[in-house]
Amino acid sequence: GAALDVLRAEAGVLDATFSPDGTMLASCGGDSAVTLWDVASRQVLRVLRGHVGVVLSVGFSPGGDRLASGGADRSVRIWDARDGTELSVLRGHEDWIGSVCFDRDGARLASCSRDGTLRVWDADAPASPSILRAASGWVHAVACSPDGSRVAAGVAIGAIQIWDASNGLELSLRQVGEWPVRCLAYSPDGAALASGAEDG
Repeated sequence: GAALDVLRAEAGVLDATFSPDGTMLASCGGDSAVTLWDVASRQVLRVLRGHVGVVLSVGFSPGGDRLASGGADRSVRIWDARDGTELSVLRGHEDWIGSVCFDRDGARLASCSRDGTLRVWDADAPASPSILRAASGWVHAVACSPDGSRVAAGVAIGAIQIWDASNGLELSLRQVGEWPVRCLAYSPDGAALASGAEDG
C-alpha cells in the first residue's frame, strides 16, 4: 500500500476535512484553533485563532473559499479560507456546537449543539437563523443534503431526524439504535445517508 502521511497538529484532532478541490486540509481540536494544511507540501498554511476552548467541527463551503468552525465557546465562526480572515461570528446556541455544514451553494450553514437545537443560518441574514428542535437534548451531528433541500441530525436517543431546509418542517424521525448517532454523511447523489453511532 501507499505510505501513510502523518500531519501533526498542536493538540488532539477532533475533526478534519478536505477543501472541495483537494488542495487544503482543515483540522481542529483541543488547541482552540483551526489549522489549514497545504496537501501537496504537507505544511501548515495558517492557524486560525478566535475560538475559546475546544473546536469540535470544521467544514468548507462548496466553493472552498470559506470555512466554518464550531466548538465549546458556543459560537460558529466563518473564515476566509484563502487568507485566514475571520469574516463573522454567529451566536445563539446555548451549549457546545458539535457539527457544522454548508448547503450546496454555500448560501446557508447548519450547526447543531448540545442545547438540543439545529440552527440554519442564512448568509444574507445570519442574525436570524431558523431554529429546529431535535427529538432529544443533545444533537451530535448535522449533514446537509447535496441538493440543499434537507438537513439531517444525529441525536442522542439513537435517531436520525430530517427537516426540509427551506421551511424547517420535520420530514422524518427514524430510530436507528439505542446509542447516540455521532456522525452523518450524505452520498454525493443524496440518495443515501450514512450514520455512525456509539454502539459501533
